[in-house]
Order: sequence, then C-alpha cells, then structure tokens
Amino acid sequence: MTSSKSRTSEASTIPEAVTGEESGRKVIVVGAGVAGLMAAETLARRGFQVTVYDKKEKAGGQVITASTCLHKDKLYWSVEDLLANLAALGVEVKLGTEVTAESIEKEAPYAVIVASGALPVIPRSIKGVDLPHVCTAPEIIMGTKKIENKKVIVVGSGMTGLETTEVLNACGNQVTVVEMAKEVAPGTWFQLLDDEMSRIQPFGTEFKTGKRLMAIREDRIIVEDVENSKLEEIPADAVVLSLGVRPETRLYNELKTRLNRVSLVGDANGGGRIATAAHDGFKAAIALR
Repeated sequence: MTSSKSRTSEASTIPEAVTGEESGRKVIVVGAGVAGLMAAETLARRGFQVTVYDKKEKAGGQVITASTCLHKDKLYWSVEDLLANLAALGVEVKLGTEVTAESIEKEAPYAVIVASGALPVIPRSIKGVDLPHVCTAPEIIMGTKKIENKKVIVVGSGMTGLETTEVLNACGNQVTVVEMAKEVAPGTWFQLLDDEMSRIQPFGTEFKTGKRLMAIREDRIIVEDVENSKLEEIPADAVVLSLGVRPETRLYNELKTRLNRVSLVGDANGGGRIATAAHDGFKAAIALR
C-alpha cells in the first residue's frame, strides 16, 4: 500500500496543461464520491476555488458500501487517495452538510458539479415492496438492517446480490436467490463469480433463475417463469431487493434551471464503476470554461 505521505507527494505532479488556467473562480461540487472528489481535485489544480459538500458523514458514496463487503476493504483506498490530494491542495470538504438549490444559488458559484450518486431501485409497480419485511441490499451490507435465522429471498443475483447473500448466510439465514435472467450474475467476470459462489454454496443457498418477481406477500413472494409464464409461490420471512441503482438527479434538475454552468457526473450520470466515475469527474472538470 502506498503511504499517505507518498500519495501526497505524487499529488503534486500534474501536467502543465491542467494547471494555472483559472484565478479563484468559485465552484461547488455536490457529492464526495469518487466522481465528485476527482472533479474537485482537477478543478483545484486548474486554479478554481473549490468546496465539496456531502450530506453523509463519510466520503465515498457507493464505494462505502462496496468496500464494506468481505475482502473488498481496499476499494476505499481510492477515496483515501483523493481525500489526501484534496487536503494537499487546500480544498475544503464539508461532510455531514446537505445543500439545496436555494443554498447553492445564494453562494453565487461560477459553476456547480453535481455528483449526487444513485439510489437502490425499488420497483413501485410490484405490489408489496413497501411491506416492513422488505429491504434493500445496501441496508444488509451496511448493517442498518439485520436479519437472523429466517427464510430470506434475495431478488437479483448480481455481485451485490451475491455479496448480500453471503452476509445473510453468515447470520444463519436460509437464502433463496431469485434471478430473472437464465443464469446467475449475468455478465460478471467468471473468476469473480466462482470466488463468490465458493463461499455461498456451502450454506445450501438455492438459486431460482428465469423467474420474474411479480408480488410480495407477508409470508411469501410470487414469481413468474419468464419462458412459460407459470406462477410460483416461494415462502419468505424477509425479502431483500438487489435490483441495481438509479441515478439521483433531483438537485441537478433544480439547479440547471437556476444556474448557467451545472454538470452531472458519476453514478448520477449513469456511471457504475470506480474508474468510470473518476473519468467522468475528470472530464467535467477539464471541460469547464
């Protein structure tokens, strides 16, 4: 692992084409995930006066959840590196501070970059998603919801769903994973999938692929076979939704009607991976004129 001292030293090296272009114009970055932090760093190197706001008490956005999963703690290094660079550049990062379109407008910034992230998908068209025994995968991974010794359905078999299953297994639950695709974790790199499955399968986790969630009841779910439309009921004490995320764009939509220079980056712009988020933030910061 590279030390904080050496990371800070490396942070001082930047191509001349990116530095010294601006003279203290104020830019606000909303969101301290990778995209927002990378945008802030690039803007600061260009000479802008940058302030980062995030309503959470910890920087990182989606990386906070991802790095909480087993064997993934080093993912948070990406956030630590960016924070070290911002500290060296004198950028103020205000955590635990929620901003609104009105409060930002009062600051009269030259520009705003919105990196407001994404929220778990909760399909309101499915009856029963608001029942008290239904929660989302991040709630299980982060420990804000704890389920023990129950029959649990995990809806969605992507890596997040599988990692959630791993947490549930460790808590003595009997887990069934329901997936609409014909295979588990479609599109996932096989080595990642094999590694995760090696930890899940010993617990007797059941997988039901080719099944579409139709409804959630107090003690069961109803799924439909995607090929023959046959309905099936599966007993459940609890249901965990792992259906991906959707961009959170409410603040951006408000700001773009009030200010001239507003950009949307990261997961709020449909990102998905750390590298993609970093690139998105960098591009928005470089494009600002």
